[in-house]
Amino acid sequence: MSPCWNTENRPRGPGKMTLIEIFGGSFGGPTLYENPFYVAPNQIRSLEKKQKAGKYTKKVKAKTRRKMHQLSNPLEVDEFADMWKE
Repeated sequence: MSPCWNTENRPRGPGKMTLIEIFGGSFGGPTLYENPFYVAPNQIRSLEKKQKAGKYTKKVKAKTRRKMHQLSNPLEVDEFADMWKE
């Protein structure tokens, strides 16, 4: 039996590794144990990237909504705006 350990992006040392699978042979064979709670680092990065993309689109939509609001509700001319200009 040979365990397959995930050591990517994790601190080194005993107790810091996550057991993913245990195979029947040295480097393969039938799977004797598989960790159902294991999430691959690529999946985590993908989710983070999607969340950041959602955050950006939210900002862009807010900016366009603000611009439309400013165009539909223009500021009134201030009668005292040029009072101090000489």
